[in-house]
Order: sequence, then structure tokens, then C-alpha cells
Amino acid sequence: MSAISAAVARPSLGIPAEEFGDPFTRRLLLHGGSTTAQLEQRLGALLEVRVCEQHLLKGTRLVRRTELVLPGGLVVSRNLVTGQLPGDPSLAAAITGPQVPLGRAVAACGTGQRRELLWCALGDWDAPGSQGGQAVCRGYMLWLAAEEPLYVEEWFNPAVVPATLERAS
Repeated sequence: MSAISAAVARPSLGIPAEEFGDPFTRRLLLHGGSTTAQLEQRLGALLEVRVCEQHLLKGTRLVRRTELVLPGGLVVSRNLVTGQLPGDPSLAAAITGPQVPLGRAVAACGTGQRRELLWCALGDWDAPGSQGGQAVCRGYMLWLAAEEPLYVEEWFNPAVVPATLERAS
């Protein structure tokens, strides 16, 4: 098991996005467009991608684990992308490229994209150099043009995306 696999332990599922107390957190979870763009806007900086693992199973099934990091090295999110590699060569190259975050790479291809939220949750955050704690995480299907959808999980650094829940009144 890799370091990122161990750090991204399965969360307890089923927290509605609307129950998170921070307005940015709610917007990020419910946003149907690029997560990268939302995070970059919040942080005022371009994020870099760090590819932790990437494999093609049977030649066409992608398993990719990445981290989005600030230029100084702070891990902003940890991500898993799985699914059928797109048939469009430029889109496949964008998704598997080692230098540009997925959201920005897909946008550069001019490909339409849509995210279908499947779940939101809290999970453990223990990226190296972090304070740890509870992290907001989500899973969704990423639809790219007429390609098979990809399954994406994102785990957000609690120092960037607050993980507080609203208290029931």
C-alpha cells in the first residue's frame, strides 16, 4: 500500500454538502466545474500537480493518485481518478499528464465537462507536514464529452477547506 493509499482511508459516507458550515466548503462540494479553478481562486495561486501513482490496468483502465500542491509544497488536496482511459488521444494525454492539474488540462482541451456528486464526507487528513485532523472529501463521476465517465475522489487539506459542520438547531 502506498503512502497516499494509507493516508486516504475510506470515510464514513453520507454528509450532505449543505451541512458543512463554511460557505466556501459548500460551494466547492456542490460546484459542477473545475475543482482546481475553485481552489486556485481561493488561494490566489496556481496549483501544481504531483503524480504519486499512475497505472493502466489491461492497457486502458486508469488508476491515478495525485496531490495538488502550492509552489511552496503545501498539499492542498489528494485525489484519486479511476476509469476507462478516454479514446480521444489529446484528452487521454491531458488526464494522464504529469505536469498540469486535471481540471486545467481538460479545460485546455476545450472538452465539455460535468461532475455528478455521489457523496460527501469527513475523513482523516495526515499528509506529511500537516497538522492532521478531519478533512472534507467527496466522490463524483466526471463526464467528459462523449467519453465513459471517470470516478474521482478528492480529499481537501482542512487548513484550506474548513471541515466544520453546522450545528443542528
